[in-house]
Amino acid sequence: MLASTPPTQGKIITIVGCTASGKTALAMELARRYQAIILCADSRTIYREMDIGTAKPTDKERHEIEHYGLDLISPSEQYSAFQFQHYAQQVMLEAMRKNRCIVMVGGSGMYIDAVLFDYHFRDKKVPAEDFSGLRRDELVKRA
Repeated sequence: MLASTPPTQGKIITIVGCTASGKTALAMELARRYQAIILCADSRTIYREMDIGTAKPTDKERHEIEHYGLDLISPSEQYSAFQFQHYAQQVMLEAMRKNRCIVMVGGSGMYIDAVLFDYHFRDKKVPAEDFSGLRRDELVKRA
């Protein structure tokens, strides 16, 4: 059951869950009720041209309610939780300036947690290492 009085403006309502669990429908209902924006926090919907299997909001839903966090990069680009956190913070600041509520919805826990719990990430990229040829004891030593 939804509250009949709107949450304090500038607050974040967070909806998390697995694919096809009704997150988008609930986010749309809340956004309509509270004149909120929707911030999609999903590691797949950030990609342009990946519309099949990502459960992105429809064009109609996107035109009805302001959506952010969709179609940010091409599939050939890399994107991290750090980048999403920075992006989400900018979206949220702008929404708060406009005295709007935010509905953050998605299935990528790392993205959502990075925003809600203000994760602190390294500023520099650490080059990826190939661990495929290492034995278990060698991996433990590197941990």
